[in-house]
Amino acid sequence: FNKPLGKRKAYISSIILIIAIGVFCYSAYRLYGIYSEYKRGDDEYEEVEKIVFASTEAKEEIDLEALKKINDDVIGWIDFATIPINYPVVKGEDNDFYLTHTFNKEENKSASIFADYMNKGDFTDKNTIIYGHNMKNKSMFGLLNNYKDEDYYKSNPGFYIYDFTGKHYYEIFSCYTVEADGDIYQINFVSDEDFINYVDKAKSRSNYKTDVKIDETDKLILLSTCTTNDDYRFVVHAVRRN
Repeated sequence: FNKPLGKRKAYISSIILIIAIGVFCYSAYRLYGIYSEYKRGDDEYEEVEKIVFASTEAKEEIDLEALKKINDDVIGWIDFATIPINYPVVKGEDNDFYLTHTFNKEENKSASIFADYMNKGDFTDKNTIIYGHNMKNKSMFGLLNNYKDEDYYKSNPGFYIYDFTGKHYYEIFSCYTVEADGDIYQINFVSDEDFINYVDKAKSRSNYKTDVKIDETDKLILLSTCTTNDDYRFVVHAVRRN
């Protein structure tokens, strides 16, 4: 009488085991696909880095002309020096294409570091907005969220932008989380007063005080990356110093 019941239990256990193995294999396949894509993106940017530094002995110059031969959309290079954020900056005809495509215009989750299409592309706007993904492997702008911590900021207080006029240092003055469609994504200002109000607003929202001085003649960069909540972004404001 108990044998059929035992067989049914064994059968059910086998089915559960097969399902579990199937789920495991599918998950492993998905992870392999994701990290293979990450690897392709990392490899591409390593090759791009070799190109820009090929003609120099030290990282004091960037061969943007060499990059322009590969992708005419290149406008500069961002280099944090103290942390591994070191990439070309592009600007497309919209903010969609480089959200899913690399510098070589290959479709990849790593995508690109890109300026807002509404910016001029020569960093002469009062505020240039630059976007990058918050990658799980910490590539692209994956380390930017670390600026939530004041000690991290103190260890890494700024970054360099190489453009077609030379190398420029940007000093970070505010870091915080903001709504994805927040009013902080402003490029142009109607007056000096409007600009200073924007700066004051950015400073007031910062996770910590930085004491960086800014006046109406300065130019800014806003770095923006995603968070674990699709409705919010983490932003880092910086002011050009040379």
